[in-house]
Amino acid sequence: MWRESLTRRVTLLKVAFAMDGGLIYADISLPPVASSPRDLPSGQHSDHRPCPRWHRIVLWVGLGVNIILVAAVIAMGVWGRNTHISSSEHTRGHEYGHTGGDEGNRILEDFKSRLKEELCMNSTTSPGNGSCRLCPLMWLLNKDKCYWISASIQSWNKSNEDCMAKRSQLFVGPDLTDQEFIQNKIRAPVWIGLHLVLTEKKWAWVDGSPLDQTQSQGFPLQGNHCGTLRKKKIDHEECAQRLHWVCEKKSVRI
Repeated sequence: MWRESLTRRVTLLKVAFAMDGGLIYADISLPPVASSPRDLPSGQHSDHRPCPRWHRIVLWVGLGVNIILVAAVIAMGVWGRNTHISSSEHTRGHEYGHTGGDEGNRILEDFKSRLKEELCMNSTTSPGNGSCRLCPLMWLLNKDKCYWISASIQSWNKSNEDCMAKRSQLFVGPDLTDQEFIQNKIRAPVWIGLHLVLTEKKWAWVDGSPLDQTQSQGFPLQGNHCGTLRKKKIDHEECAQRLHWVCEKKSVRI
């Protein structure tokens, strides 16, 4: 049987040589063929027998189970560590929520007290609660408002833009005491937040409130006119005129 198989291999080899385009003759030297185990004497049979297939299957299954168990142990260890860390952080945060809040309030009150001592010496102090109001540097405090008087001059529109850039507005003074406070600080006319609304033919403050009719008597109702404040009264000028201006904003209470 093995010789028939060898004969077929030799035939196939010759056919492969013939397909390359030429007829080739070759002497093939066959190696000695080992005797079949059936041809060996009974005392010379090999002791190495192939491992049964079910043995290999069992080995692979056992290896897979071991890998799964190791991965599960590692995952459980990581999960347990993270759970412990999360629990510890939650406990610390809970404790801080009870104790840190009181400490934070105490520090804040102490800071406010020191701030009042340093900044409220020459400021307006509200009676009863010991609080005071503060203004930015170079601003003037009057009651609950802060005022800033320019050192340069420019048109009403430019003055209005400058006040808005300072997060404030041109002075709005329907209150006579506020007007008197500014009048005591100026030497020349200043732009204030008053202008002529041409579409309605009336004078109004920049916050939308109308000018008192007693103060607007004789004011023009046409043309480009804006309000000014003089030493003795509210007046008007062409908006293109270059004057000083006054900004106002709310003071900060501490």
